[in-house]
Amino acid sequence: MIDLRGKTIEEARDALNTIGLGVEKAGEESSDQYQPGQIVTQSQEAGTKVNKNTTIHVTISNGTGEFEIPSVKELDKESAEAKLKEYELIPDVHFEYSDTVPSGNVMSQSPEAGAKAKKGDTVTVIVSRGPQPIVMPDVRNKPEAAAKEELAALGINATTNSDYNDEVPEGNVISQSVLPGKSVEKGITVTLTISMGRKNVYYSLNNYMIEKLAKIPEDAVSIEAVITLYKDGGGEKINSWTVTSFPYAVNQSNIEDCAQGLIRIEWTWIYLSEDGVEITDRSTSEIDKVAFTQN
Repeated sequence: MIDLRGKTIEEARDALNTIGLGVEKAGEESSDQYQPGQIVTQSQEAGTKVNKNTTIHVTISNGTGEFEIPSVKELDKESAEAKLKEYELIPDVHFEYSDTVPSGNVMSQSPEAGAKAKKGDTVTVIVSRGPQPIVMPDVRNKPEAAAKEELAALGINATTNSDYNDEVPEGNVISQSVLPGKSVEKGITVTLTISMGRKNVYYSLNNYMIEKLAKIPEDAVSIEAVITLYKDGGGEKINSWTVTSFPYAVNQSNIEDCAQGLIRIEWTWIYLSEDGVEITDRSTSEIDKVAFTQN
């Protein structure tokens, strides 16, 4: 008996006919050794003696045997490739961003685990790149609510603190802890510094003494002074006092954002003429640039 393995049934028939034997297909089975259509087994082993006109029954290969694909989900890339290669499968690796699967681990595979495959089949594996990077936007000088809304839309958390600022309007963002244009991951927290507006500085005038006007007669029957305190150079009025007794100490607190001012005094006095008639006289004096003390 000749060896028929590896031959097609037509090749086997031709070979057997020359020695007075016949051949008949008995079925199919999977084989890692023989190609589809080739003979895998024969009813009479090669080398045995058989009678003429005997029919030899043969089994034909239907290709490599199928098996269930293993699961490689959640494995790291190297482990997944190694596992597929153990099954003589070919890994085809691609990368995608994921917010849930750690970078470097398998997100999905195709075909899925449990599907049938043969040796040499390709399994597509999607490996996580981790969360997709986000470019930090510039929210400086934007209102707090608008800045937070813009960041939230990108998946960025925001915390706030506050500070005074002479240039950024109250309620707007002065600065951000992560610079604009930097690549960050979703879920990062950035701290926004919110403007409290311009910080007011307060001053005071302490015990500034006003003496009686020198030209008022000593025998004046009444003296009145209206003392008015102004900011820098006589512009905005700060306060006013009506005084009848001298010397008089001028005190003023909570002077906002002004380091110096001006005092104007409107004097009115009454004195008697030689014949006893009351005479009213007036005078205005200014005291230039009174220095204030910062609180």
